[in-house]
Amino acid sequence: MNAGRRITLEQLEQANPYKPTCHSEDFSTAKLLTDELLERAGADGITVPELRAKGCGERPPNRICDLRKDGQAIVTRRDANGVTRYIKAKFLSEEKAKAVTWEKLQHAPVQTDNYGRKPETNLPLFDAVRR
Repeated sequence: MNAGRRITLEQLEQANPYKPTCHSEDFSTAKLLTDELLERAGADGITVPELRAKGCGERPPNRICDLRKDGQAIVTRRDANGVTRYIKAKFLSEEKAKAVTWEKLQHAPVQTDNYGRKPETNLPLFDAVRR
């Protein structure tokens, strides 16, 4: 069926590996610009159309993803009319509070059963059992 399309070992050895047409380094300027615009926007945040209009490329969410991979805390919020806004977490007080609470929880482990529920200490079914 595919006899005419078989590749020989010689052809395989001569083949060049696939090279992508663009690399993440190509987007470094757009990433830096996106970071700067997020910084300027503050607690109001910035939308995708605004980022596009200011020269961050056609896919600003990809640059947001790159910034998140670099360790930046960026929150995605949806307005009532469905507009997505990106806000740096350092501008949101509740995000700071969550981070502090999360750090506290990391140092104080909670006992749970296999389903993640806290175990009950007083079980009426076994109150009469003594060891």
